[in-house]
Amino acid sequence: MLNEEQLALLRKLVSINSVFPKEEKIARFVRGELESHGFEASLQEFSNGRFNVVAQKGPRKGSVLLFGHLDTVPPYNYGARNPFKLIEKGNKLRGLGAWDMKAGIAIILACARGCRPGAKGLRIVLTGDEENISEGTWFAQKRGEYRNCSVAITTEIPDIPDSNGLGRPPILLGRRGRCVYKLTVSGIGSHGAGTGGVSAIDLGMKLAQALEKIPMPSGKMGPCRLFIRKFYSESSALAVPTAAVLEADVHYVPTHSPESFLKYLKNKLGHLKFPKGCSWKIEIPKRKTPYLPAYETGRNDPLVKEFLLLYKRHLGAPEVSFGLTVADENVLSVEGIPILTLGPIGDGAHSSGEWVLKKDFLRLSEKFPKIVQGMLDNGN
Repeated sequence: MLNEEQLALLRKLVSINSVFPKEEKIARFVRGELESHGFEASLQEFSNGRFNVVAQKGPRKGSVLLFGHLDTVPPYNYGARNPFKLIEKGNKLRGLGAWDMKAGIAIILACARGCRPGAKGLRIVLTGDEENISEGTWFAQKRGEYRNCSVAITTEIPDIPDSNGLGRPPILLGRRGRCVYKLTVSGIGSHGAGTGGVSAIDLGMKLAQALEKIPMPSGKMGPCRLFIRKFYSESSALAVPTAAVLEADVHYVPTHSPESFLKYLKNKLGHLKFPKGCSWKIEIPKRKTPYLPAYETGRNDPLVKEFLLLYKRHLGAPEVSFGLTVADENVLSVEGIPILTLGPIGDGAHSSGEWVLKKDFLRLSEKFPKIVQGMLDNGN
């Protein structure tokens, strides 16, 4: 019965168009599901017509927090295939957001279905805009929705898929952070038919090459990662271009921050020599929400140990690792609570080939609620 219920639930979730910024319909559906399971649930409007879902059952203080995101990316390269229809092919369930992360939402709702608050209550926060700038999650954080929680667990997708279905992806105990850096280059203009001036494009190419040669700091999560995400310049007349702009996208490891990595880049680029009258500068461009901080959860934290023991009891010996890219877990790290990521096996996120492994989705739908219930029953 559980299998049919969960498959029907996932089918329904995938059928709801929640491509950001269209989260309202799925938020209302999920709130209704949580209310039917005895939760006090509400919609939280974080932008015009855009909503998070916040729900609580049992005591708030010391709650176990389950969280995830309601939105998906747009349907890329689906052609004539309906992206909002769940298709079962072999052991794979395909559809927009099937893996990222509507299967995870369905697993959280399975936890809500049988939840019996014990020493701890269960708090569920599902947000919008994760696939953009995490506006919903930052809004909830600023409103204090994650305060008084003892541990945060998400069913977000893992970075390391198990495409053969032979095992399970590791539990993530941290993620790299991310920031974008804007570099502005100034050259010297002159008539394009002459031989004078200094092209900002030439200088920008020199700067881009220097950026890509900078040695990247490393940590437990491996090396930081930098790539050039944007490079543009133009001439508004028959003249040598005088300005160019580059953007460097960086995933950085603890203990770096956006500001410390900015200093690192400035230091490593300090040797660059530009012709007299030319210059470059680097800055963190402003945006509506902060860039996402890197974080690491200690394996020796008592609640992490408890979770790993429960995992072993219900799913087998756990492996732990770290995420190579960012997710809304990064926002939660500012609360200073342990964060664990346990997602289903799948692959193809942000593409028409996205899938979630049916066997693992159903296994987590059965076992994950038992792990969460064990956390609720323990008074630690």
